[in-house]
Amino acid sequence: MTNPEYIDLIERAIDANGLQETLQMLSSICWEKASHVLTNWQDKKLASAWEKAATAIERASVTQAVISVS
Repeated sequence: MTNPEYIDLIERAIDANGLQETLQMLSSICWEKASHVLTNWQDKKLASAWEKAATAIERASVTQAVISVS
């Protein structure tokens, strides 16, 4: 279930920064979460999952579909 307030926040971020930059920010957050999980919890499996998410979002951010609307 989605929260309309969060949707509005994300839409405003896209409006202010563009889709590509917003995705790059999300990717950075995922990288930071991976580092935090590994450093503080030593949970390699969860850190790896965050790293994979970061990589997927990074790849999406440089697709022609994203670039064309940014």
